[in-house]
Amino acid sequence: MKKEIKLLEVVDGETLMDMQFPKSRFCIQSLLPQGVSILGGAPKIGKSWMVLDWCVRIAKGKSVWNLPTEKGTVLYLCLEDNLARIQDRLNCITDEVPSNLYVATKSESI
Repeated sequence: MKKEIKLLEVVDGETLMDMQFPKSRFCIQSLLPQGVSILGGAPKIGKSWMVLDWCVRIAKGKSVWNLPTEKGTVLYLCLEDNLARIQDRLNCITDEVPSNLYVATKSESI
């Protein structure tokens, strides 16, 4: 039996404009949508620190830069770090690490 593989799925403009979609949900209002996000930038400017802080704040339901968050469970993939480094950073960021914050420093192919 031959399996059909779709390489490209297209929608014409008229059909697209007639479609109804649910409103996007944000972890950080107007800044960080729910789902997978990738942040890029120059090395050593604090991206990892900032995102770890965001993760803690989202897990606690605390605002980020005066933007409300939707409290939820967070998975922080820090695949270039180790647990000791993340622990040290968390000690700098907060006195209380929420139990709904999960950290992964290793993964099989994603």
